[in-house]
Amino acid sequence: MGIGFTTSAIPPEAAHIQADMRQRALQRNLGMVSRLNDYLAPLRIDYQQDVLPLTPGGNATERHLLKAILTRPRL
Repeated sequence: MGIGFTTSAIPPEAAHIQADMRQRALQRNLGMVSRLNDYLAPLRIDYQQDVLPLTPGGNATERHLLKAILTRPRL
C-alpha cells in the first residue's frame, strides 16, 4: 500500500516493478479463489466474471473476492 503519491504515472524505468507486482497479486488472487471454491463448494466464483467487474481498475483485493462470494446467487 502506498500513501501520499502525487501522481499515478510510473516512470518507464519502474514499469517492470509494477508489472511484477500486478502478476504476483493476480497469482495470489487466483490461488485464493481456488482455495475458496474448494472450501465453499458447491458455491463457486469465477475470477474473470465475478471478481474483476467489481474493481474500478482491475486491481482486485480481498474485499472484491468477499463481495463476489456474498453477492453470488445461492444454489
